[in-house]
Amino acid sequence: MVPAKTGEELQRRMAVSFCEFMNKRTTRRKALPRFQWRSGQHPIRGFTLIEVLVVVAIIALLISILIPSLSAARRNARMMVCGTNLHTFGYAMTQYAEENKGYIPREYTHLPNRLSMLIPERFSRYLGGPRYPLIPREIDPHNTSQVEDERAKRDAMLAPIFARMEVLQCPSFPKGRDLYALPLENREVVDEQPYDYAVNAFQLDKALALDTKKRNQRSTKLDEIPYPGQLAYLVDANRNLQWTLFNKHDIWSVEAFWWGSNPRMIDDKRHGERANMLFFDSHVEDPRIKSIGISLFTPYLDSDDPSNRPPL
Repeated sequence: MVPAKTGEELQRRMAVSFCEFMNKRTTRRKALPRFQWRSGQHPIRGFTLIEVLVVVAIIALLISILIPSLSAARRNARMMVCGTNLHTFGYAMTQYAEENKGYIPREYTHLPNRLSMLIPERFSRYLGGPRYPLIPREIDPHNTSQVEDERAKRDAMLAPIFARMEVLQCPSFPKGRDLYALPLENREVVDEQPYDYAVNAFQLDKALALDTKKRNQRSTKLDEIPYPGQLAYLVDANRNLQWTLFNKHDIWSVEAFWWGSNPRMIDDKRHGERANMLFFDSHVEDPRIKSIGISLFTPYLDSDDPSNRPPL
């Protein structure tokens, strides 16, 4: 049996040893500031400033690589929506022709006491809009006045109707311009171009095509179109058209092309230097803008003539 004095001495020594051991552990913690301690007493190494900066640089590099790809994907998605709009116009074109003795609307001119041939107006019910006539005949300036300013009011009346029709809106169409000649009561409804496409209005009757006074054509029989798979019917409109004068949404002269003095078709990069085009056989293509020439609009004018092509 261990004497009491010896047992007490042993306990004292064990207590001293334990205190020394704990003091050493505490000193070690303070000597290693780069380590963090948790309840389990396991050391976890923290990040240095250089490591944090390297990670931030890698993230920034990845973002710089991904953002252009995402922007291109968004642009392509908007271009597909625009192409789908034109496919819908193609359906409307064939439906309208079936119900109107084969004729389709083309060039739009303000003529008194003449039926309007404005495409979105005529195609409205096939495009999800109201039935024709969109403006009651008794208040339609087209039928009641021969004054140009009065007839132009007709387009301002149509603008808010067109603005509510999604198929008339290209999601990539440049925005941010003020409207022309739009009544105050309509400006809350229309805050951008209400009709984003332009029609091929070149004369496609061979006997009349070379007559400089008859270069445009108000309507055409669909089954009499020459080369329907090679000639465009609709194309993206120019951003600088006067928004509420829809008689500017037709192309019947060289001046209206992307290189012309008064362009009415697309000449910007909303689709990445391409243009959506609906052809008379109802298919849609997206050629490069600078590849679009007069041969896509009429077969009767010489595309090799310097006056009918972009300057070199």
